[in-house]
Amino acid sequence: MTIKLKKMISQHFQLDVMTGLHIGAGNDVMKIGGIDSPVVRNPITDEPYIPGSSLKGKMRSLLETARGKQDDAAICALFGSSAGSQTATVTRLLVRDAHMTAEWRERFQLSRKEGGEFMEEKAEVTIPRGGDMRHGPGPRFIERIPAGVRFEFDLVLRIFDEDDEKEFISLIEESIQLLHNDALGGSGSRGYGQVLITGTGWNPAA
Repeated sequence: MTIKLKKMISQHFQLDVMTGLHIGAGNDVMKIGGIDSPVVRNPITDEPYIPGSSLKGKMRSLLETARGKQDDAAICALFGSSAGSQTATVTRLLVRDAHMTAEWRERFQLSRKEGGEFMEEKAEVTIPRGGDMRHGPGPRFIERIPAGVRFEFDLVLRIFDEDDEKEFISLIEESIQLLHNDALGGSGSRGYGQVLITGTGWNPAA
């Protein structure tokens, strides 16, 4: 079945980090006294950013949990077919990477130039059951984007013939509200990753 693209709309969003945020980049090199789990960064500027895949995956997961099923037709149409799905569909929602605002990028580069510490380094210790630390692991040092940093990103929504535009927008708004009450990135149950997302309204995509 061929479907025809009707229009594309987009919305610009700001994302405020309310508590330290960690979206891991992986680390193949262990450094004594160094960070065990760094955040994902731009390989050219070294600036931290939030991958669109992390945002999109969390939004989808929260919606699926709220509805109690993974194969909801509207969710699959909005976010794309889920892994193992028997039904292929065209993804309607594009989630761009979130980058720091110009103000915060300037602060980051100034901090680097002056030799300061922009990122937060948090020690995490696993306490064995019973509290016996004699044979327990030492602390792991987790890199976090500190509270207060502001990011910005765009969502692009593709509307095809027969699509319910209002339903898709409602799902996006619901997923953002669910995210406000949950967490982005790792260790949300330990206070990491509380965010606040605000948008400017939907407009024709540029």
